[in-house]
Amino acid sequence: MMVVGQTPSTLVALGELVECKLIYPALVIATPPQLEPDGRLVEILQQVGIPYVALTGRKGNAMVAIAILTALIEMTWQAYGQDPRTGMIHQP
Repeated sequence: MMVVGQTPSTLVALGELVECKLIYPALVIATPPQLEPDGRLVEILQQVGIPYVALTGRKGNAMVAIAILTALIEMTWQAYGQDPRTGMIHQP
């Protein structure tokens, strides 16, 4: 999983690594400011079939990326019937 919340140039490098088949992340979370919805990274991710969450426009930042990651982790815990804060299994 790759999480990029601040620097768009990191996404350019990520796109190049994916395009060259050097890495294949299971998920990409991309929320840097100024991400273009029709940009090269989004195009590459769509072509190779990598799932992604991307926030386009001027409002992105690292805090948004962390919020998305935290929500995904909490949803995963809940899917397995565990409390994300304690790790305890919920009994029906």
